[in-house]
Amino acid sequence: MGLAINNISALNPQDGLIYSCLNVLSNGLQSSVEGIARYDIAFEIVSVEAGTIAVARAKPFNGTGALNENGELPDCSGSFELTTGIYEDIIQAGTEVYRVKLEIVDGAALSLRITEITSIGTVP
Repeated sequence: MGLAINNISALNPQDGLIYSCLNVLSNGLQSSVEGIARYDIAFEIVSVEAGTIAVARAKPFNGTGALNENGELPDCSGSFELTTGIYEDIIQAGTEVYRVKLEIVDGAALSLRITEITSIGTVP
């Protein structure tokens, strides 16, 4: 885990949004939506009880070409598979880190529901 921002998704307690980067895939291969293969994305929590989130905003990933702590282009922790509507990611909430899988439940509202969540550790 000790990776810099954009290599792992994070819940921001100040605004309640989950910030991530996602790769767009189709049949497991890099793809795109509107010509964009990777997105900086923010999700709002719609319902904790139902385990649903929705896209609050999105833009092309790393438009400035910023490099990570190793002088490399940062990678995305999340992926969205167009053929199945499944989004997978690693999300940090406070000191807890989770591997999550969500499925799209409303394409028009861009909302997703958690289908699997596994605690994979903590960070200091």
